[in-house]
Amino acid sequence: MKKLLTISILSAFLMVASLAMAGVPDFTMYGFPNVVASIIIQPDQNAVLTLGNASINIPSGAFGNVPVKFELLTATPTSWQKYVPSNQKVLYAFAFKVTDLTTGALIGKFSKPVIFYFSSSQITSQAQYLDTTPSFEVSKNPIPPKIEIVGQIGTLSHPIAGAPVGWLVTVPE
Repeated sequence: MKKLLTISILSAFLMVASLAMAGVPDFTMYGFPNVVASIIIQPDQNAVLTLGNASINIPSGAFGNVPVKFELLTATPTSWQKYVPSNQKVLYAFAFKVTDLTTGALIGKFSKPVIFYFSSSQITSQAQYLDTTPSFEVSKNPIPPKIEIVGQIGTLSHPIAGAPVGWLVTVPE
């Protein structure tokens, strides 16, 4: 009886622990395998991370009062193409992995939003900003992106308040 109780308690603990860990997915395991940029950010530090056509503006205090490791994850756009409507072309596929350096836990909700920017001659007013899930479901983000066109270059921007999903930037084909 005592052994059964111990096994039951351990099983319950493991189930709760796995549910807690499942709350913030590690998108390196869900379609965004490439860590293309990584930076350590202190709580009072702001940062701008730029890689190619993408840029992320991170305000101070974005992750509360803890130091974090912020990672930009990407995938090849073609690897996500089969998940979007056939009339859309994926230009950029990305996610974030934000780790609390004091606990090692992944951070899913930010204290202040970071701002994502993507600039390209292919960005038009019809560009879309889509969410992805660990089960590879794709849906339109409920907040429309801001799109600015200057000359031949369009810039899509969007605030990001957490990392529970990944994202795709698409344009009509």
